Amino acid sequence: MVTVASEALLKKYPNVQDGMVAKIFCGKASRIIAPKILNKVKKIAKVHDSVKGHIPELIWHCAVTNPTSAIRESLGIPEPTTGSRVLYTLVFHKLYPITELHGKELFDVWYQCILCHITLWKEWVYHRDVSPPNLMWYWKDGKRIGILNDYD
Repeated sequence: MVTVASEALLKKYPNVQDGMVAKIFCGKASRIIAPKILNKVKKIAKVHDSVKGHIPELIWHCAVTNPTSAIRESLGIPEPTTGSRVLYTLVFHKLYPITELHGKELFDVWYQCILCHITLWKEWVYHRDVSPPNLMWYWKDGKRIGILNDYD
């Protein structure tokens, strides 16, 4: 994750309180990426309070449309489409790691994340990496809100 400073995004999203971060990675061209998964999760959040507010808000995303298969094909590499990758950039609100918390605060945030995970699982969204690096939180109205993060 890298910090993002964008006047254009701040104008479009003035409620960004603690800043923005970008996740930049090369993902398999054939895989379903976070924006599509998060759209499904947003629909689930509309009907389940255990998910509502407990998922990351995707501010902006971009995929470089020239996958690595095109480069490998131009170089004459056999089977150029096997394992092709695309460069993705995803911009989110900055969140805080659950590992900064202790005691009751840690349990409260963890419990919120687990309830979100259970509900998503029942709705056929399988996160598959519910681990400390993907359990985050933010402040809302003086309360810590747990976030189940990383849907790619």
